[in-house]
Amino acid sequence: MTRKERVALVSLIASIGLTTAKLVVGLLIGSLALVTDALHSGTDAIATLVTFLAVRFADRPADDDHPYGHGKFEDLAALGEGTLLLVLAGGVAVEAWNHFVGAAAPPSVNIVAFVVLGVEILINLWRARALHKAAVDTGSRALAADAMHFLSDVASSTIVIIGFIATLYGADWADPVTAAAIAIFIGWLGLRMIRRTADELTDRVSPTIGRTLRRLLQDLPGVVTIDQLRVRAVGPRHFVDISAGVPRTFSLSETASVKRAMVATISAEIADSEATVSLRPMPIDDESLRERVFLAASRERIPVHHITIQHLGDRLSISLDWSHAARTGA
Repeated sequence: MTRKERVALVSLIASIGLTTAKLVVGLLIGSLALVTDALHSGTDAIATLVTFLAVRFADRPADDDHPYGHGKFEDLAALGEGTLLLVLAGGVAVEAWNHFVGAAAPPSVNIVAFVVLGVEILINLWRARALHKAAVDTGSRALAADAMHFLSDVASSTIVIIGFIATLYGADWADPVTAAAIAIFIGWLGLRMIRRTADELTDRVSPTIGRTLRRLLQDLPGVVTIDQLRVRAVGPRHFVDISAGVPRTFSLSETASVKRAMVATISAEIADSEATVSLRPMPIDDESLRERVFLAASRERIPVHHITIQHLGDRLSISLDWSHAARTGA
């Protein structure tokens, strides 16, 4: 079991335990806000299960069907989590409104509810920190989404506590209003997660990445121009496709050296990356006549030496020696 799978599994167990505790207490004291918070935790449990399955698929190596790997499974998991949050937010908002206009009886708040919420906040803070660290270390978007879920649980539980305190001071409307506030918060999280995941699924990357890579590569010795630069992210891994021009007078070893330098520059800028570099020879303004002669001879596979170039008025006189044996293969 990988580190990502272990972290996701522990988070799943924590989500199920916290959901059960809050749901039982919420039903016992008749608090819509606490039941809503429990349902929120329940969606987290479902989302964490999806995350656990997603990271297992995402860690699979590339194959014929998925040449770029399986990292997009994590994006699909995050998209599902965001959609689930929106559905929950809508259902809770409707129920909160019904309780508010129906003047439902306020919940019977007791110390047990505060203890459950306090313990839950501490556990969620601990899990969110562990998930965030694992997400940063492994580049997992699914774990990052799961960390956001646990932080959202902390925020919603804090809102419930505020509502309970208001209820104790006689605010009978506090419970449905608190539930509505949680619904708005959950809906905002869902929309934010869906937007971010949609960017990943449509291969949107920050323009800064392209501009930075283009500047760094253009400054490398031997790179004449950058014709095309494309970057796509699949899970934590970035794939970079580059087409560039190098002087046509470069030898094969010089061209290979430029290619290695470009790949090394990309790896230094983007830690987990795979670069595909295509180089094309092109004429440059400062080519010498001698270089042009060598280039023309190499195209004909004629080894030349002792090149002499003389200017005779408005004409050029070029003399050279070449190996007839190498030309004929004798």
